[in-house]
Amino acid sequence: MVAGSSRKMYRQKGTGYARMGNRRTGKRVGGGMTFAKVPRDFSQRMPSKQRRLARDSAVLAKLRRDQVVVVDALSMERPQTKEFAGVLKNLKIERSCLVAVNGHDENVYKSARNVQKVAVLPVADLNAAAVLNHQKVLFTKDALESFLNREPETAAEA
Repeated sequence: MVAGSSRKMYRQKGTGYARMGNRRTGKRVGGGMTFAKVPRDFSQRMPSKQRRLARDSAVLAKLRRDQVVVVDALSMERPQTKEFAGVLKNLKIERSCLVAVNGHDENVYKSARNVQKVAVLPVADLNAAAVLNHQKVLFTKDALESFLNREPETAAEA
């Protein structure tokens, strides 16, 4: 943050000059500023129980508004964006969409990454912001089952 070396300019005694420390001190030109204002981070972490409740409430709100689409399976032999866009078109999903899959599926992820406003997340990584920032949520059948049948996490596990 400041220019100059941290080495002592010259030895303490025997030079005839006043004692001097390093070049970076606040009293010297090019040195640091004493008690300078620095940006601080005042953010606080949200409790994990509250985060889980927010995620579950967001999914429930999407279910009540009929903005959740469940498909039997979403498997691709190879990454193909055109094929994935055709699936979305057949499901009448024109706007933004969050695709929730059970595990990490490389082909689905690579097929969807170039489609605008479409995100692919494993069920374990779902959060309230991701659910609410997309118009529709597309679940695979096994992903929805794992989301609904998951065990409530306790504070001892975390």
